[in-house]
Amino acid sequence: MKRWSFEPGHTAAEFTARHMMVTWVRGAFKDVHGSVDFDLSDCMQTSFEGVIDAAKLWTGESDRDAHLRSADFFDVDNHPRSASAAASPTASATRSSRRWPT
Repeated sequence: MKRWSFEPGHTAAEFTARHMMVTWVRGAFKDVHGSVDFDLSDCMQTSFEGVIDAAKLWTGESDRDAHLRSADFFDVDNHPRSASAAASPTASATRSSRRWPT
């Protein structure tokens, strides 16, 4: 089993969101901590854990960033961090796609 740790200075969780059904807005959370455990001989035992500092959200537009941090969206004052973990992906009908259980 091999463990890779995310380096916060070199890792971002990126996203895209539809804006007014006209265009896409791209952004990132720039402070990501976590790790992936992976065994090449048994990749179905892969696991992931990560924590995002929601206050470090960035879209390139400070007013939009402030709105996204507000209670209308991420409510960073009450939820400053977002954590996620997953283990053991399930195989789909094709080898080329994998999905994590919900």
